[in-house]
Amino acid sequence: MRKLSRRSLSVPVTFVITFIYLALLPVLCLYGLIADTIRRRPQLLIRFHASMSSIMSAHVIGLVALFGIWIGSGRFLNLNHDTFQRWSFRLEQWWGDLIFRIAEFCYGAEFIVLGDECLEPGPVVVFARHTSVLDTMLPLRLIENWHGMVARIVKKHVLLWDPCVDSISQRLPRTFVRRGASDHERQLDMVRQLSGGMGTNDALWMYPEGTRFTAKKRQRVMDSLAQRHPDALERAQQFEYVLPPRPGGTLALLEQCEGMDIVFCAHTGMELANRLENFKSGSLYKRKVHIEFWRVPAVEIPKGREERIAWMHEQWLRVDRWVAQRQDPDITEALKHQ
Repeated sequence: MRKLSRRSLSVPVTFVITFIYLALLPVLCLYGLIADTIRRRPQLLIRFHASMSSIMSAHVIGLVALFGIWIGSGRFLNLNHDTFQRWSFRLEQWWGDLIFRIAEFCYGAEFIVLGDECLEPGPVVVFARHTSVLDTMLPLRLIENWHGMVARIVKKHVLLWDPCVDSISQRLPRTFVRRGASDHERQLDMVRQLSGGMGTNDALWMYPEGTRFTAKKRQRVMDSLAQRHPDALERAQQFEYVLPPRPGGTLALLEQCEGMDIVFCAHTGMELANRLENFKSGSLYKRKVHIEFWRVPAVEIPKGREERIAWMHEQWLRVDRWVAQRQDPDITEALKHQ
């Protein structure tokens, strides 16, 4: 019932807002052209409206296409479940990759990826840095589009208010967890179940920080540790550009996926791809986004709980140092105010 109630609101709202935005687009672009010319900016408002209208249109196209798949596959008659799954998978691949193509075309952003060959073969677990809305699309582009693998993704429950995520991703190997939920063990079980039956074509993608990094969130984490876990505070203070990995989900996966290699994903350049004002001010304009992977063999992962926590700390510290060496100074300065 919650799913029906949510979709009965999110889907119509998406259609209405998109159609209104597209109707106003000529006026918005004219204003943007004048404003950018006066301010001598490289058409940043034009680029913003082009990207926003493209993303909104992609949502509408995705929802209409999903309905067509539902009819065309016979799924509305409870037939051809495998066909429906396969077509939904292809639709999500297209939709996820399109977001990056919009960033590349509208803003001239450049994505520089190193080490992604270590994603193969599966099964592997990927622990990735989380800084923005945009990096939630990384597994769709890098795992599914580039390598033709199946990405099993741990996502935040709030993303279900995006009707495309709600309607498409829930039909694929995804799990949506509630951050800070009282039924903590149930949330962990959902993460564990996601890893069931993984094969050589599977990669499970998770964000160990649990939320995207900002300087204010980092300070809140430190204040919380100072009150509740002062013994862990000193170790957590070593991180400057990432949040400390949450041990619950991380340890649950390491235990459930014992015998699997672990891949780490560090990236920088997408930190400001979050707020509308960031996009309007050109946070992605001519931005070079650096992404790098490295793989740790299963035999190098310790067995005990405390040993695994220490091991994860060292690997995450490597992510932090990687970011420190490559993050643009303007991003570092901007993050101080978020």
